[in-house]
Amino acid sequence: MKINISWLRERKACIEGINWFLEKYSEQLEGVEYQSVLDALARENKSEWAGWLMTKAGSTNEVLEIEGDLVCEHSLFFAGFIKVSKNISVVGDVKAGWSVTAGGDVKAGGDVKAGVDVTAGGSVTAGGDVKAGGSVTAGGSVTAGGSVTAGGSVKAGGDVKAGG
Repeated sequence: MKINISWLRERKACIEGINWFLEKYSEQLEGVEYQSVLDALARENKSEWAGWLMTKAGSTNEVLEIEGDLVCEHSLFFAGFIKVSKNISVVGDVKAGWSVTAGGDVKAGGDVKAGVDVTAGGSVTAGGDVKAGGSVTAGGSVTAGGSVTAGGSVKAGGDVKAGG
């Protein structure tokens, strides 16, 4: 899916977001791939804008699959499934259209949010909220500086702590 100025205006994007898009992509009038826009927003830690875009554009069936650890010095926004065989460590927020799955720990300086499930073989630790439309499941503890919410269940092999 391509995102362009007309698409943003039709969905009533804020003027700041439209201006940001024009600055970044002024020479790509035909549009920019949805995930490429999410990647640019992640590099700038524009979590609120990424959340808006993911709500308007929806989830995809794309899979970001990593063998080993995933370490990110900014936020990570992915419209589909995030699957990592070991640990996820992100300075900012983690947002997935469908699910976040790690064989080890999931650690984020900000929020960890998934449209469906957040699953970790180890612990889930977020400086902000942990939120899943389905379940939050961890072999270890679930710790959030904010809230822990799930449309389904929250299951942990250790403690569940929210609010710091």
